[in-house]
Amino acid sequence: MAAHKHSRHGIGTLFRRLTAIQRMLVFSLIVILSVALIGGGVVAAAVLTSHRQNSVSASQPSPGDSSTDGAIDNSRSPTSSPSTQSPTSSPTSTPTSTPSESNTPDVENTQGTTGSTEDGHYVNVRFAYSIDVPAGSTWLPEAGNSDGRQFTNDAIGMSIAVWGSYNINNDDIDSVFNFNDPKLAYSSKTNDGFVASWIEDGMIVYRHELYSPDVLRVVEFRYPESQRAAGDAIVEKFSPTLKATISYGQ
Repeated sequence: MAAHKHSRHGIGTLFRRLTAIQRMLVFSLIVILSVALIGGGVVAAAVLTSHRQNSVSASQPSPGDSSTDGAIDNSRSPTSSPSTQSPTSSPTSTPTSTPSESNTPDVENTQGTTGSTEDGHYVNVRFAYSIDVPAGSTWLPEAGNSDGRQFTNDAIGMSIAVWGSYNINNDDIDSVFNFNDPKLAYSSKTNDGFVASWIEDGMIVYRHELYSPDVLRVVEFRYPESQRAAGDAIVEKFSPTLKATISYGQ
């Protein structure tokens, strides 16, 4: 019984026997141990939280990751806007045909089939003119810049080219065409333009041009000298059908 009582009060009795300095040291040790235990718990919790955050971040794509949907691809340049075409067509140049048709074909165009007895009719929207086309002609694609078109007649080796251009300097008719060119076999001014013909590399060339201060419209026939009779008949019939559909400063 006495032994049990001694064990129950032993710690209290021992503490009371300690000096004030020893009590202070014991108390300080207890405080230090408590702080160490609490601090260790806080640090452990912080480490665990940081580890969890890093795991979540690693599983999510970064804003600059090009492999994610919706990421910005800096390697793609913006689509260039279409450039404005300047009116640099030469009045003496024939239209350049391209493999594709014009983007805006005119519904008024009528094309006669090969061997047909019906003439065709071509309308150019960009430079506002029209012309009849001989029956049986082959219609080549409209020029890429939509200034005109070419037609061929293999039966007599004839080509017909029609085109328009801007009179960018507002040149008068004598400046537009050199009527004093020595190669000319024939030339004549008309009320709305001029006609002229000459021989070039064994081909008869006949040009009919409608003049205005703003726009020039041209049809040019080329055919072998050996086919003069047939070619002249086509020129006589179809050259006068070149018409302006809109008046530009005339």
